[in-house]
Amino acid sequence: MTGFDSIHGADQKAASYWSKIYVAFIELSGSTDRTEKAIRNQWGKMQAQINLFIGVHATIVAVERSGGPSTLKRERSQAKGSPNELCDTEGGDDPDQHDRPLGTKSAKRAKLVLCADDDRRARSIEVKEALVKSQVHRNKLIEEQKLLALITMTAPPGDEVAAKALDLKKRQALRMLEEDSFET
Repeated sequence: MTGFDSIHGADQKAASYWSKIYVAFIELSGSTDRTEKAIRNQWGKMQAQINLFIGVHATIVAVERSGGPSTLKRERSQAKGSPNELCDTEGGDDPDQHDRPLGTKSAKRAKLVLCADDDRRARSIEVKEALVKSQVHRNKLIEEQKLLALITMTAPPGDEVAAKALDLKKRQALRMLEEDSFET
């Protein structure tokens, strides 16, 4: 695999890479019921969902939380070398400044800040909804994978009861897969 083989890493062909993955899969799982192509296709499905999750996660992390402790804000401004020394000291705010009403420019600025906060909240809700949607899709893919695994199972030779029960389960699984394919 590329992680353990630094010499060949990105220089190897896709066929040799997936053959190494297939050999490692057989060694680790002890199962030979999947082909190399099946493993590659499954990885492609998982990779699409992982990329979606990483993008959503990066968006969430990038949004700075409002209302954080003032000590953290003070530490950040000191670390950046803030030129405003009044903000970096205790009691740096002028109490008389807050006694007068806001001017026109300050009122407009405050209104813009409120609109920006609303936009951030709306974006946060959209991101959360996208996460839920991707999780539902992931769960559906896992359920389909379980049904497909059930369909490929075989009963022990000579056990008629197990064969009939397995056949019934396979038919139910096929019906469920067909119903899901018509819904999407």
